Amino acid sequence: MVGIGAQVFTCTYAILIFSCIAFHVYNLRPYLFTICVFALACTGWMNGYMTARILKFFGSTDWCFSAFIASTMFPCFLIFTCGFIDVLEWIDDSSATIPFSRAFFYFIGWLVLDVPLCFHGSWAGFKQAPTQKVCKVNTIKRKIPAQPAFLAYQVIIPVFGAVISATVFVEFKYIWESVWGQYMYGMFGFLTISFLLMAVVISLLSMVQIYLQFSYGNYEWWWRTFFLGASGGFYLAAYAVIYMAVSMDFGNLILSDVIYMLFLTMFVTCYSLMCGSIACMSGFIFVEGMYRHVKFD
Repeated sequence: MVGIGAQVFTCTYAILIFSCIAFHVYNLRPYLFTICVFALACTGWMNGYMTARILKFFGSTDWCFSAFIASTMFPCFLIFTCGFIDVLEWIDDSSATIPFSRAFFYFIGWLVLDVPLCFHGSWAGFKQAPTQKVCKVNTIKRKIPAQPAFLAYQVIIPVFGAVISATVFVEFKYIWESVWGQYMYGMFGFLTISFLLMAVVISLLSMVQIYLQFSYGNYEWWWRTFFLGASGGFYLAAYAVIYMAVSMDFGNLILSDVIYMLFLTMFVTCYSLMCGSIACMSGFIFVEGMYRHVKFD
């Protein structure tokens, strides 16, 4: 999942930077969606590389398995979701339905670019020397002492998730209303700055959370840190559901609601994976740097 998040992270910032430039070039606007699809496929190399590096750090030696996981999980999720949405729009006789020929073109383009890049990234990740542990690791797990109440999952993750979502909430609200209200959105510069701020906030919160964990003898930080970063997606999803219930007026209620929720699921999943990946990578760098500067007897 960290590899998928790294792919979404790289693709998101590449598209934002391109959008800041392309928005002022009128001839490039009709091709923006196609460019986004191929940008997401081209960043599959980062997915394979990050997945391979993490699996190798934990002792795995099979780079083909890493490449297979990286090249199938995320594409299958997106293709299945988008395909189901297109079928529902076709049933609803919507003008947003993508023709089969164009959808097939996107699918083939994805396979031609994403799969080889994922395999090459995985091969490159396993080819490099494994990340060396900066200190000795005891093979016998030490018992984790009782943790204070404020470090419980049900406390720290909702609180930190609210802070993460607050950094991009204004821009998300504007984008979401622009998309579903059929307005033009052009504030890509502010959106890029907001996403950079969000990445900084996630990194700092993950470091604070890890430091508090270590202070109370809890060394199991990987999954907690990932869920901490991903928790911001819950608040964005909650706003989107409230927006649908209050502001949207769909004609065909059932089909339109299902299509809306599928789009929301796809967005929140990608956003949560990206934020969880940022939290994990920044946490790993923090832990490595902290133990590197500790003197052991």
